[in-house]
Amino acid sequence: MPRLAAKLSMMFNEAGFRDRFDAAARAGCAAVAFQFPYAHPAAALRTRLAANGLRQALFNMPASDWAGGERGLAALHGGHSRGRGVCGQPGPGRRRRRG
Repeated sequence: MPRLAAKLSMMFNEAGFRDRFDAAARAGCAAVAFQFPYAHPAAALRTRLAANGLRQALFNMPASDWAGGERGLAALHGGHSRGRGVCGQPGPGRRRRRG
């Protein structure tokens, strides 16, 4: 049986981003994924996940200057150095591993 996650960046668009967690839970989803959560405090997203009993499947790294036509740091010459500060950072529902 496949395990799927609701992609909140694309689904439940009738609701604001944070309210989409509630909508996903009401629809019976056990996990969610989203593209760019960086405009929202991690603690607020963590609270929504916990309140709805949801797991976070994934979220995307920053896409650099999306409005300017860039489509990700890995696609840019030298972009890896810009993304270095993001890789290894824990997501909203996670803690940094020690050791």
